[in-house]
Amino acid sequence: MYRPKIILWGTPQMTVDIAESLLDWANIVAIITTPDTLQGRKKVLTPSPLKVFGESHSIPVYSPQSLKTTETEELLRGLSADIWLVIAYGKIIPQAILDIMPHRVVNIHPSCLPQYRGPAPIHASLKNGDTNTAVTLMEIDTMMDHGPIIAQQTIPILPTDTYIELEKKVIEVSATLLREYLIPVIQGDIIPQAQDDTKATYVKMITKYDGLIDWNHHTGSDIVNLFRAYCIWPKVYTHLHNGKKVIFDKILTPIDNSLSLKPGYWKFDASHKCLIVGTLSGNILVTHLTVEGKPSIDAQSFTNGYTDSYFITI
Repeated sequence: MYRPKIILWGTPQMTVDIAESLLDWANIVAIITTPDTLQGRKKVLTPSPLKVFGESHSIPVYSPQSLKTTETEELLRGLSADIWLVIAYGKIIPQAILDIMPHRVVNIHPSCLPQYRGPAPIHASLKNGDTNTAVTLMEIDTMMDHGPIIAQQTIPILPTDTYIELEKKVIEVSATLLREYLIPVIQGDIIPQAQDDTKATYVKMITKYDGLIDWNHHTGSDIVNLFRAYCIWPKVYTHLHNGKKVIFDKILTPIDNSLSLKPGYWKFDASHKCLIVGTLSGNILVTHLTVEGKPSIDAQSFTNGYTDSYFITI
């Protein structure tokens, strides 16, 4: 059985989860990942999840500081493979590097390209309340998520899906697309189709401020979608009148319209054990919260400990 030789480029855990599915039918002959980074309050030098994966499977791992050096070009020219597969590597690959493997550098991008080009398409789909997204297998060029499309598969998004559930769907569909299309690409059996640039939209890198609730502008649906998108990081948060940050650890759906509350004002609902919090349109139901500097608590404990009846926008 033919087992293609793949050089895998990537960084996060999602790349690892997709890489696991490759081991059954392909040979990952080398891994290119980003250099170790300082993480946590103690600034511990930490390898990327993909580096850890490679070392655990005795796969050679390389972490070039720059892709624009002669040394990096020589390194990559010395590696033998049928194709390069890029999954969330985190850097634009320059033309001089792409020229080493013309038409043999492909990328998995979790959106319905040309929609949501950029670094955070899964977040964007959830934040915008989309009912579907896609996984796109594409050929890479030097522009961000601009290359011609090899294959694309739609993924339905349920109203209850958060980033956690949607990423799992993306991983599953990515594994299926790669198994079906990667060998035909290597054999030259597929002609990629150019994207329609007139329909392109772009998303930016997520920052810690993206999860901040603006009670003057966000509706209940907006806040629920923020929670779905940012439940891992940066979380959805607001502030007490004294300026302390409050993270909403769990928001229930659907939106509640049983009470008329001003935006940011809350009332405890004993029957559902949650805070009912008013927004510009509809109320959100919050069951667990974390006040800055303290552990997560349930809504009943929050109500017992804090006499304020409203949150503010800072």
